[in-house]
Parts: sequence; structure tokens; C-alpha cells
Amino acid sequence: TAWEWVPVVTARERGVIEKEAESEGIKDFSIWQWDISGANSQKAKVLASGRDTFYPVLYATPYEGNYGAIGFDLGSEPVRRSAIEESFRTGMLTATDPVKLVQEKDSHKGMLIFRPLYFDSEHKKPRGLISAALCLDDILQTTTPDTIVIKELFLMDNDGKLASLALSAPER
Repeated sequence: TAWEWVPVVTARERGVIEKEAESEGIKDFSIWQWDISGANSQKAKVLASGRDTFYPVLYATPYEGNYGAIGFDLGSEPVRRSAIEESFRTGMLTATDPVKLVQEKDSHKGMLIFRPLYFDSEHKKPRGLISAALCLDDILQTTTPDTIVIKELFLMDNDGKLASLALSAPER
């Protein structure tokens, strides 16, 4: 779980932002995305490309446990990009569908909630996003401990199908 600052960075501004981040002490900062290639479909970090606008995680707090998300271009992944675009279009808080958070080592599901910020009061020039990265398992685990009740979080799609997102049962 983290709070993140995600600026809007044009391809033209990219080098400036990367240098500024380095000067602020963010070592080896670059705007990156996942590249899945090879026979075993291993993910590898590569420089983000193929778009005119990037949405990199510039800051995350707490830093410990979330540093793996620094520089990740949230716009490089369709689910995240869709929520970002919706947030800027409406000017409202918007959440992603469940995703695997970049900073999580396991396969637990998470969600990102975006609050758009603009340079102007007419909401015409996007500045960036404040993002809350939520690990859904953590949400269930941080509620009042209960040894009798097992909690499960579900997502229902438009067809009424349920998908389990998180379960509070202890590991066996």
C-alpha cells in the first residue's frame, strides 16, 4: 500500500524530468515499462516508449517496499491507462480494475485510485495524479483480527460473475 505522485510527462519533457529526479536523489531514475519477451515470458524492465505521454511514478510513500514502482509508466499498461484517462476526462477519483501492483512480490491483487490534478481551473491541462496503491489482501488483514470469521473480497462483473480478489484466511 502506498501514496504516489504521478506527473504527466510528454516525450519532449522526459529527459528533463529524469535529470530532475536524479538531482533530487532518485538514483538511476528512468521512465520504464515491462517488456514480456522470450520463450518463458519473463518480464524485463525496458525504457518506456511508443507513446507521446507518460505517467511515471515519481515519488512513493512509504518508500520502503514501494521503491520498485519508482519510474514505472502507469500508462504503459491498458488497465491502468484506461483509469488514468477516465480520471482526467471526468476530473473525478477513478479506480482501476484489479491489477498486480508493480511493487508487490507475490500475485496478490491490488487497485490504484487516481485523483487528477490540473494546471488550470478549467481542467484542460492535466498536471499529474495522486495515486493510492492498495493491496487488497492488506485491507482485509488490517481490519480487526477475528479468529472465527474469514473475510473475502469479491468483484462482480457486468454479467453477474464473481471473482475473488482477496481472502483473510490464514495460510495453511
